Amino acid sequence: MSRSESKRPWPMKWVVLAIIAILAPYTAITLLYRKETRPFEPYSDMKRQANVHRLLKAGFNRYPVSAERPTEGLSPIPAARRTPTQTDAGGLPTTLADALIEVPHLPSTVRQLIAPVSVRVGQPLVVSLVAGLPDHKEALGETYLYVKDSELILLVGFDPLPGKLESRARDVAVRASVSTEHLKPGRYRLTVIGLKESQSGTVTMAP
Repeated sequence: MSRSESKRPWPMKWVVLAIIAILAPYTAITLLYRKETRPFEPYSDMKRQANVHRLLKAGFNRYPVSAERPTEGLSPIPAARRTPTQTDAGGLPTTLADALIEVPHLPSTVRQLIAPVSVRVGQPLVVSLVAGLPDHKEALGETYLYVKDSELILLVGFDPLPGKLESRARDVAVRASVSTEHLKPGRYRLTVIGLKESQSGTVTMAP
C-alpha cells in the first residue's frame, strides 16, 4: 500500500455513522437523567415572590385550583346536598385587591354557583359555576383559592384568545376541584368573584 493510500480520508458516510454512534447514547443518557427545571425569569420570579409576601402580610394564603369546562353537565352534586347560595355585589374585597400585584381577568358575572353543604377535610371540594364573559374572546385560564380565616375566595381567571379566535359562548360552565388538605374543620363562606356580580354560600369542612 502506498503512503498516499494510507492517508486517504474516511468516506463521508463513515464520518456520519461515527457521529450518530456517539450522539445516540449521549442523547439517551441526557434525556434519562436530565432534571426538569423552570427557566429562570428574574422579573417574573421577583413579582411572584412580592405577590406572595403581600398576600401573607394581608393574611391570605393562595392555592392553585384545578378547573375545567365540563362536557357532561354542570354538577354531579344532588340537589339535597347543595348549599344555598346568594348573589352578591361584584368586585374583589378591598383587602384582597390591595394585596394583589396583578388581578386576573375575571368574568363579568358569576350567575350560578353549585357547591356541597359539607365535605370532609382531605377530600376535594368540587364547585361548579356559570361565568358570564364580556365577549367571545376569552378562554379559561388559571384559577386560585384565597383563604383568610373563615373566608374562601375563588378567582376563576380567563385569558384573552390570540388573534381572531373566539370562544363558543359568553356564558361558560366551569367546574373547579379545590384541595381541602390545607383547611381546618369548621364553617367557611365561599365566594366566587365576578366583576359585576358574585355568588356565595356556606360550606362546612367536616373532620
